[in-house]
Amino acid sequence: MTISKTPTRIDLAGGTLDLWPISQMVPKSQTINLAIDLFSEARIEERIEGSFRFFSHDLNQEITLDRESLLTKDSFKDLELLLLATQFFLRNFSNSASSQPFTLETRSVSLVGAGLGGSSSLLISILGGLNSFFNAKLSSETLIEIAKNLETKAMKKPAGVQDYYPPVHGGILKIEFLEASTRVVPYVENLKSFFDGHLSLVYTGVPHHSGINNWEVLKAFLDGDEKVKRSLFAIRDATLQMDEALQTESRELFIEALKNEWGSRKELSPFVSNEKIESLFQEAFSEGALAGKVCGAGGGGCVFFYSEESRVLDQKLQEKGYQVIPFQLTSQGLTVI
Repeated sequence: MTISKTPTRIDLAGGTLDLWPISQMVPKSQTINLAIDLFSEARIEERIEGSFRFFSHDLNQEITLDRESLLTKDSFKDLELLLLATQFFLRNFSNSASSQPFTLETRSVSLVGAGLGGSSSLLISILGGLNSFFNAKLSSETLIEIAKNLETKAMKKPAGVQDYYPPVHGGILKIEFLEASTRVVPYVENLKSFFDGHLSLVYTGVPHHSGINNWEVLKAFLDGDEKVKRSLFAIRDATLQMDEALQTESRELFIEALKNEWGSRKELSPFVSNEKIESLFQEAFSEGALAGKVCGAGGGGCVFFYSEESRVLDQKLQEKGYQVIPFQLTSQGLTVI
């Protein structure tokens, strides 16, 4: 049996700037995120039967397909990421010894639609497991490129790339989008204490759909919408400000940068925030939150807050009926056993 495991992430700043061609049209585009221990997992086990079995514990969905169907179909209705990933490896590495039919099972700790990059984390788990199972020996950068293309195919909309790096690398990362490459710069390990005991993660109760918000923003940007363009440049500036804050370990500058990022992000689209999210922010700030923003593209999912003592804020929000999600930062990236 092959078991692969990856973390999810909290995106601190710079989301949407990872969408091509925005990442090249807004100079110095970068994102900053950190990996958290809400893990995704894929398990692959050979079968005696001649068909392939796929099962998602999160969706409680199961599909069984023969090899010919997997190889010849252009799209799949259910469990599309699992099937597309398997199809890729069967088409490209079918001469490997590990071409025996198998069962692929997946599960995630993260809630569906939480805005924590759960689908990207799960896809990296799947690809990492298949990479090992087929002995394909693909690099992590190649797995990220495959993940981006498969997720775009499944969503039928462009996919950003920042969500693939925390599952691969773990830790606290700056991801810079250069002309010739994407550069991943880990922050120093002792920066973990900058966040431990200060971050709270709260589910709004409404799932989000990153593909919808990102697609609307991308179309508006390419159509020359000046408000969207100003907002993206302001998000870029806030991200550069946050990078400086983390480099110098300045809490005051970090809080200011986070406020600037969230304020600019809300200007991107009327769907980024809503009455429920704004109410949560008001409650959190009344109980000691210093800054915060939605995770992912917004509109629902999770919100994270930075405070002097997250334990106190968590308790206060729970008493008011909010779903606080416990988590820890993790330096663990893709692990395959």
